[in-house]
Amino acid sequence: MSNTALIESDFPFFHVFQPVMDLRDDSIYGFEVLLRSPDGRNPELIFAEAKEQGGLFDLDIHSIFKACETGMKTFHEVNLLLNVYPSTMVHPEFLPTMRQIEEIVQIKPENVVLEINESEKKEQFYMLQTVVKQLRQMGYLIALDDIGKGDATLQSIIEFEPDVVKLDRYFMRDLAVSHKKRRYLKKIIEVFGEDMHFVLEGLETAEDLRISKALDIPLGQGFYLGRPEPTSFYKNEA
Repeated sequence: MSNTALIESDFPFFHVFQPVMDLRDDSIYGFEVLLRSPDGRNPELIFAEAKEQGGLFDLDIHSIFKACETGMKTFHEVNLLLNVYPSTMVHPEFLPTMRQIEEIVQIKPENVVLEINESEKKEQFYMLQTVVKQLRQMGYLIALDDIGKGDATLQSIIEFEPDVVKLDRYFMRDLAVSHKKRRYLKKIIEVFGEDMHFVLEGLETAEDLRISKALDIPLGQGFYLGRPEPTSFYKNEA
């Protein structure tokens, strides 16, 4: 993909940024970058349509490029968490294009967390493992999204050894009264916590935050901590 083709896109979209907070010291660990459409369509439908039309790779790549470009103009030395489909990652142009993005945007790979989108089946599992290793060698961080939902399992954690594990909001629901959920979260952090950052999604209330801290959950994300906002919101906050 040429630099011109990378920069120019026919896809009408923009991004919003939702903070991921470090619950240990209330600092910002990074921002998840979420695609939005001017007409308000569901982003999942946009990606589904692109996949049906054979344009998922192009949409995914342009989204990553614009997310890095927009994020770099606003945030410095803060992690950007970017969703990416497995089929995009195993595409032969993916790694060369990521190098192009680094060159054009001047972003540091160690500030980019690539979240493997779990809504798409990992049909080329071993090829994806190879790409993940190459991305790590380039300096990128790897995250698994929605662990605990659908096909996202402990096997994925063991096989991919991600830097960041995002726990589905399922665990946050009724966490205050569910002994099983609390025991599960404590155990998984005890087993993997030294090597991985765990993010608990779905923090919506002060009580959610309190119990997450009580369980020593390292990172959190949810409307109580911050809603997805355009970069103008953060510029005004500065």
